[in-house]
Amino acid sequence: MNGTVHESLVTVTSVEHRGALASRMRVTHVETSDSEDLGDECFDLDSCCDAAERAMIERLRQVLRPVAVPAGLLDRIEATLDRCCLDESPNSIRNV
Repeated sequence: MNGTVHESLVTVTSVEHRGALASRMRVTHVETSDSEDLGDECFDLDSCCDAAERAMIERLRQVLRPVAVPAGLLDRIEATLDRCCLDESPNSIRNV
């Protein structure tokens, strides 16, 4: 994609107070583009953030993009698969 995408969000709220009608409108304008189009203009942590901000961003990345699945989640997935695979109904995974 070349160029910029422009999106607008319009929210209209009507409030009736003692017979009067009031409208409020909020317009949000967002500009986005593909990272390929940015070239050298990508966000650079080293030049834009201090040490505390870089540490916070790294911690957020660890939380939001974990390398491994938490053990509790793995246990629940395995238990669910065990229940599905041991089911002898015609729609079970084992008999498909």
